[in-house]
Amino acid sequence: MQTFGKIIILGEHSVVYGAKAIALPFNAVNASCIVEDYDGPLYFKSDYFDGNLANFKNHSFYTACIVALDYLKKPHKNLRFILSSSIPISRGLGSSAATSVSIIKAIFNHFNTEIFPDLLYELSLEAEKVAHDNPSGIDCLVCCENQPYLFSKTLRQPINIDIGGYLLIIDSNETGSTKEAISVVKKNFDVKKIQQLDTLCEKALECIITKKLKQFGEIFTISHSILKSLQISTPKIESIIETCLEDALGAKISGGGLGGCVIALYTDLKSLTQTKHKLLQKGIKTTWTQKI
Repeated sequence: MQTFGKIIILGEHSVVYGAKAIALPFNAVNASCIVEDYDGPLYFKSDYFDGNLANFKNHSFYTACIVALDYLKKPHKNLRFILSSSIPISRGLGSSAATSVSIIKAIFNHFNTEIFPDLLYELSLEAEKVAHDNPSGIDCLVCCENQPYLFSKTLRQPINIDIGGYLLIIDSNETGSTKEAISVVKKNFDVKKIQQLDTLCEKALECIITKKLKQFGEIFTISHSILKSLQISTPKIESIIETCLEDALGAKISGGGLGGCVIALYTDLKSLTQTKHKLLQKGIKTTWTQKI
């Protein structure tokens, strides 16, 4: 069962403290799971892990398998899970959430049982807690619904994003750690900065509704400066953003930080391509483009 990744547009970390965030599905990458009958203990096979599921108890995919089986009151045996994923791990693109959602959907499908979105979200969030300790839930929601959302702890509002621009998603090739980044932000916590990020998210939603692309891009860059002050950027991320801003309307880190990805906003594919060439000259090879 296929599940797409996700991109956080605005609201990283502040969403953990009750502020709003905007995220959308990232349709260039996905995770897909197949469940097969198998004679023996539960078995998990993927590019990164291959063996008895019981050997991987500290991983979110283990929890995804177990919570789904327990909900369906199925025994923990005689199944093999085959996971394939094009979502790079530890890059802030929703790998753990998409993997968990895909596994849970595949288990329910294997037992010919329909799963409704609220239950899928609830079960996948249990697995996400293993990956990120205190997840906001936005990754699971977007991966479950395959729909852009305005999200907070008290708000789940599906939105339409069609602002007439293009996103360039750049893999820094630095693995980020959401758990570590959350700890860093907690250490450097500043309620005024959280409030500023919340306000920027509200302004960004206004830009999306009114199709103010230039102002939308400016919000990217302002948001990044706040996130940088919370010490979740890196020298490589800063170098990428500096290059992007030569052609882009705005650029920022996306996801937990301390590595991961940068997103930049463009008016057209020509300016986006110029940035791609410049990044390639600096050794940055992995990028994706998504209309927004």
